[in-house]
Amino acid sequence: MAEIWLRDIYLPPFVEDQDILTLDPLATTFKNWETQLTVLSRSEENRRRRELLDSLKTDSWLIRINNWLSLVLGGHVPDDARLDAQIELFVDVMWSRFLYKDSSQCRSEVVRLLGPARKALGVRPYNSTLGPEFTLVGDLDAYDIPALTPSEYPNLRALIFGDESDLSDLSEDESDNENDVRMPLAATGSKATVHSNVDSGAGDGRRNVCMNMAHGLDNRDQEMPAVVDSGSSACRDVGSHSFFEEHGRRVRAFFFPTTENGSQRRSCKMLVDALVELRNVEEGVFTRAAFRTTFQRSSLYKLLLRVCDPFHPLENSHPDVQQSFRLYNWKSAYGEILDRWSPLHPSVPLPPLIEQGSFSFDADHFLRFFGSHVEIHPWVAYPFSCTFLVSEDSFKSNAEHWLLPWLKYAGYSTTGWDLKKVYRSICKHPVMKEGNDTRQVRRLLKVIDARFATVLLETRRYKSTLKSVNTEIFEKCNGWSPSSPPAAADRHDGVNADPTVADPSASTLPSWYSETGCRACSDRSESEKCVRFVPVKDHSDSMAKYVDYALTVYGESERLQPKDKERKHKLGPQKYVDPREIGMQEITPRPKDHPVWSTCNRDIVRLVYTDPDTNKAYLVGGFRYNSFSQSTLELLHYNSHLIKTTALRRRAAMQRWDYGEMSGEGSRMPAWGRKGDGYMPYNIHRGDTVDDIKAFFRSALDNDLLIIAAKSIYQGIESDFKSLTNDASLYRLGKYGLTSYYCENYIAPVHQDLDIEAENRRYLHPCMQLAKEGCSTDDFNFAYVHWGVYFRTESNAVWIFDGTELHGTVMPSQSTMQAAQASKQLRRGGKRITPSANTNGASARRGTTSRGNNDSRANRIHDQHG
Repeated sequence: MAEIWLRDIYLPPFVEDQDILTLDPLATTFKNWETQLTVLSRSEENRRRRELLDSLKTDSWLIRINNWLSLVLGGHVPDDARLDAQIELFVDVMWSRFLYKDSSQCRSEVVRLLGPARKALGVRPYNSTLGPEFTLVGDLDAYDIPALTPSEYPNLRALIFGDESDLSDLSEDESDNENDVRMPLAATGSKATVHSNVDSGAGDGRRNVCMNMAHGLDNRDQEMPAVVDSGSSACRDVGSHSFFEEHGRRVRAFFFPTTENGSQRRSCKMLVDALVELRNVEEGVFTRAAFRTTFQRSSLYKLLLRVCDPFHPLENSHPDVQQSFRLYNWKSAYGEILDRWSPLHPSVPLPPLIEQGSFSFDADHFLRFFGSHVEIHPWVAYPFSCTFLVSEDSFKSNAEHWLLPWLKYAGYSTTGWDLKKVYRSICKHPVMKEGNDTRQVRRLLKVIDARFATVLLETRRYKSTLKSVNTEIFEKCNGWSPSSPPAAADRHDGVNADPTVADPSASTLPSWYSETGCRACSDRSESEKCVRFVPVKDHSDSMAKYVDYALTVYGESERLQPKDKERKHKLGPQKYVDPREIGMQEITPRPKDHPVWSTCNRDIVRLVYTDPDTNKAYLVGGFRYNSFSQSTLELLHYNSHLIKTTALRRRAAMQRWDYGEMSGEGSRMPAWGRKGDGYMPYNIHRGDTVDDIKAFFRSALDNDLLIIAAKSIYQGIESDFKSLTNDASLYRLGKYGLTSYYCENYIAPVHQDLDIEAENRRYLHPCMQLAKEGCSTDDFNFAYVHWGVYFRTESNAVWIFDGTELHGTVMPSQSTMQAAQASKQLRRGGKRITPSANTNGASARRGTTSRGNNDSRANRIHDQHG
C-alpha cells in the first residue's frame, strides 16, 4: 500500500519514512533491537528504550518529531503536549515501520498506536472550529522567518517533561456579540484548588492550575447547573436588608462556597444576573442615606470587600473562577459598585504595595520564585498580563495591578523595591538576551512553569524584533534614532505656517513639519525628496451629505451592489458617487523610476491643513509607501495567518457591504456584548496554553511594528498612545492599550467612527495594507473624505488618519468582487488598531483586501485607531 488513511490520520508512503529510518540513533538502535530483542531481559529492554528516547531529545530531532506528528495527525501538536509521549509515539510507529514496512500488520499497528493519539496529545486540527478562537493555528517555527530563530522552541519544549497537563482547547461557542454567559467548566473529579507554597525546585511547581479542565470538554455545550437555587430571586424591594442578603448569598456561593467537595462546578450565570441588577439601581436610590447605611451593614458589603482585596489571588481559587474573571473582572466590576454606593465611607486600609527599606533585588531568584509559584500566575484570569515585561510602563502597570500584591501573598518580600531598577535588572538577566543559552538560562527554564518560560522567550524575541525594525526604518535611512526626544513637542497640533514668522531654528518645530526628507535626499530639490507635503482643505460641511454613499469610479454596469437581498429590512436604494466628480484629489505613489526609490526607498505624504483664521498648520493625516523590508513584511503576513479571530458585527448601513469581514483583538466597550459585559478584552482571548500566549505576542508585535512605521509619518504618535494608555489605565496588549482590527475584502461606505470618546478625538490612527494583489489599482483605495483626498493603496503601505472624520472605501468593481468571492482561499485583508477604551466593538476602519482575477493571495489591512 502506498499510504494509510484513518479518518483524520495520514501515514505517508514507506519510502518517505525510510529516510528517517536511515538516521542515527534510530538506524543503529533498530538494527540492534532486531537481532537482540528476543534475548534481552525486560529490564535491559527498558533501559535501552530509555536511552533511545533520551538520545532523541535534541533540537533537530524535536523539530523533526513535532513536524512528523503534525503531518500524520492532521493538526498542530501544541507545545504544552507532553514531550515524552510525543517521542514514545514516534519511536513506536517508526519501529513498526522498520519491522513491517507496508504490510497489513503495519496497518493494524498504526491503527492501535495513532488512533487515540490526537486526543491524548491535544492536537488542534488546522480547520477545526472547536479550538480557541484566538490562538496560533500553526507553529511559526515550521517556517523560515527572518528575525525569528526556531532554535528557541525546541528548548522550550524541553521544559514540558513530567506532569504538565494537556490543556484542552476550551472554546466558547458564543461570540462577543452574543448575549450568553456560559463558561467552560471544571471537570467532575478534578481538583478545584490551586497549588500553593510550591517549592521552586519541585516538579509540581510547574503544574498548570487548570490542568484537569480538559475532561469537561464534552460538557462545554451543556447548560451548567446553578450553584444557587434559581427559585429564590433577589428581593424586589431594592435597598432592603433582604435585597443585600440575597445578593450576598450569590456572591458567597460562587467565590466562597462553604460546602464544596473540591470537584463541584461553579456557574456564574446567576452572579452575572445579579451584577446587572446591582448596576441597574438608579442614582436616586443608591444616594439615599438609608440605602447606604443598610448596604454598609450587610454581608454583601463585606463580601465585595473580600472579592476586591488586591492582596489575595482570588482569581486562581478555582478553574471556573479564573475563566469568569477573564470575562468579567469581578474586582473591577464590584469596585465600581462599592465606589458608587459608599463614596463617603472611609477607605479600607491596606498595606502598602512597597514597604520602606533598602533596595535589594536578585533577578534570578525572582524569576525562579515567580516562575514556580503557579498560584500567582495571572495568565488565565488576565490574559494580557503575559506581556508585562515588554516595556517599563507595562511592567509598572501590571506590578500595581497584580504582581506586587500577589508576591506578598506568596511570601516574597518587595521591601524597598524601585520598579524601574527591578525591571531593568530583569531585562539584564541572561534569559532576556537573544541567542543566550548559558547554563544559568537552561537551569532556570527547567524549574519554571512552561507558560512563564514562554513569556520570557517571547518577550526577548518581541523586543529584539522591534529593535531590528526600528533600526531598519529610521537609523538606516534618516541617520537619527527615534528613541531620542524630538526637537519640540512633536504633536500634530498647529505650527505657524508663515515661514517669515516661524522661528527659523528647526529645533523649535515638530519633526513632521521640519523633516522634509532623509539623509539620502537632503541636498535635493523638494520634488526629489522622499517627503511630500500636500495642502488640504476642510470639506466636512460640503461632504456631510455623502454619508453612507458608496464611492466608486465605475459605471453602472460594474458598480458593486449591496447585499440587500439577504437582509430582512430594506435600507432604501444605495446611493453612489464618483470621488473625482465631487472634487476629491487622488494621491498616488511616485513612479518606480523616480529617484526616491533608488536613494530613499520610501515615499511619505503628509496632509497639512492651514487654519485660515489663525494661520496655524496642522498635520491631519499621512501616507507611507514601501513601509517595511521584505523580511518584516513576511513576518507580518505569517503572524496574521497564524492568528485567527471571530468577525465583528457592524451597523446596518455598513453590514449591507459585508462582502468581507473585520475581526477585532484587544479590549473594547461592546455595542453588543454578553449580559453584564463591560470594558474588557474580547472574550476570544485566553491564556490557558503556551500557544495562546504566543498568539498574544504575535498580535502585540504586529501592533507595535505598525506604530513604528507610522512614526516615520508622525513621530508623536507613539507618545500620544503612550499617554492615552497611561492616563486611562487601559488594558495593555504589548506596550499600549490598543484594539486591533484585521480586515479581509473589507469595504465601507462614507462614514465616521462615532463610537470614539469626544475627549480622545483628534488622535491619528495607523492602518496598513498588507497585501493588494489581483485587482485594479482603482479598487479598495482609502478615501479621506473630510479632507477631500483619496489614496491609491498598495501592498506594504501605511497611513494615519482621524477615524472620527468622514472616510470610506473606494469600492472595487463588481467583477473584482465576484472573482474574490469565488476564491475559497481568502486570507486576512488588513489590520487596524484603536485605543481600547474608546470603541464600541465594531468601529469601522478601512480594512480592505481584495482577491480579484482568480488571485488566491491575501489583500490585508492592519489598522490602528484611537
